[in-house]
Amino acid sequence: MQISEQSYDAGGRRFALSGEQQGNVLLYTLHHGIEYKYAVTDTLVERWRQPVYFTPDLRLVITLQGNTHLRMDQRDFQIQTASGGMGMLLPMTEPVEGEKIFCVGRQHELVLFFNRFWLGEWCESRPLLRQALLCAHLQPHYFPLTEAVVQQIGRLLATHDVPPAWRAFHQEAQSIALLAEVLQLLFPDIGTGGGQSVQRKRIARLADMLHDSAYDACTLTQL
Repeated sequence: MQISEQSYDAGGRRFALSGEQQGNVLLYTLHHGIEYKYAVTDTLVERWRQPVYFTPDLRLVITLQGNTHLRMDQRDFQIQTASGGMGMLLPMTEPVEGEKIFCVGRQHELVLFFNRFWLGEWCESRPLLRQALLCAHLQPHYFPLTEAVVQQIGRLLATHDVPPAWRAFHQEAQSIALLAEVLQLLFPDIGTGGGQSVQRKRIARLADMLHDSAYDACTLTQL
């Protein structure tokens, strides 16, 4: 499915680009510690490095065209979209100085930032999800853009055309819905508290015990 690039200029804060790039970068600051960045840029030089101070939050990076290359704490995080869009969910527990590296050509990117305080409240009854999103520093989760994710991206981009008085409400709702779609894709067993995940761990442990001669004398009740 194709994602439309229209309506770059429908509100938000527009950022001026340096001489190495041309295009548009918009940042929408929403309620509850959510920010939404939408960028369609063309890099005019072979390689350009932009210093960035990365704040602790949860980043949902979706690259629709071109490549995304982040360097943090001497580690590289990359999304390459030669055969279609890709995404990355990247939690951060502490601030990091780094850079964003651009290669020549078009980059079409969508980034959602979710504040740790908002996430903490949202994950209060989901301990395993809290561990994955709030306690795992720079441990990326990469994912393909499924049809369901692409449809949700389309709904989020369509909010650019909503009247300004209502745009933030729609963008916040669709941003959360997109995060939920990605979390369901990445963590199908822990979104409701991890019951199925614990169950699977118990089953795996029991299978190990059944194949371990050290437990041959145990009765079924003991197991």
